[in-house]
Amino acid sequence: MVDERKTIIIKEIEYWQKHSLLPDSYCDFLLALYTQGETQRNPPKKIKAIDMLIILINLVLLPLTFVIIYFTQLKLILQIPILLILLVISYSIFRFYRQNSLLSSQISLILLLLTVFVVSVYLANFFNYYLTYMLISLNCLLWIGLGWIKRLLYLTISGIIGIFLFIIFVFI
Repeated sequence: MVDERKTIIIKEIEYWQKHSLLPDSYCDFLLALYTQGETQRNPPKKIKAIDMLIILINLVLLPLTFVIIYFTQLKLILQIPILLILLVISYSIFRFYRQNSLLSSQISLILLLLTVFVVSVYLANFFNYYLTYMLISLNCLLWIGLGWIKRLLYLTISGIIGIFLFIIFVFI
């Protein structure tokens, strides 16, 4: 009966590890504990071809946003829905990869935040420059807040540099 319980526990820990319910280091420790160190360490996950395709699509979305904004002669009434569609696609890719792999989720988060920044600043330019300044500072504060909450140093540093450059640009 003891062996049956151990195999059930081991299968449960492997399930947790496979579905990222616990960090890999915790699962490795628990597996080593329950198997007395007899298990093989899981090899690193390989990036699948479909994942690479989705990351490539996500990487193309930001330059496509710039092309739609600056290099087409579409009217604003047509640009806004296209930009919103690109934002929805970028957000859905981020939501899909949020729990998957670290590299994919970080790339999709960065591209989503940059796309939101570009689109919000572009749309705010049509109203007045005070709104543009407010949105630039809010985007940088969002980066700082997300970096602080998610413990992403590069995002916090990017937000601080953005605020610093914004202050230099506006006041000097």
